[in-house]
Amino acid sequence: MLSEMDVPETQLLSIDQIANIPEGIGTFVASAFAIKRFDRAGGQAVHIEDFAEMAAHEEIGIKMQNIKLPEGSK
Repeated sequence: MLSEMDVPETQLLSIDQIANIPEGIGTFVASAFAIKRFDRAGGQAVHIEDFAEMAAHEEIGIKMQNIKLPEGSK
């Protein structure tokens, strides 16, 4: 059984469609991966831990070292 997980809306946008980015960024890339903000609710910040923060925690990091991925996974 798969667990359900909410994920934010995403889009691949042309650099020309994005406002307020550093001038000249289009010299290096033509598009950007955009993610709808999900860290706000009712105008207030929502506390979020990302996976890298959890992995850095010593106790969790040790447990994560023991995780076995399915054969063929990367």
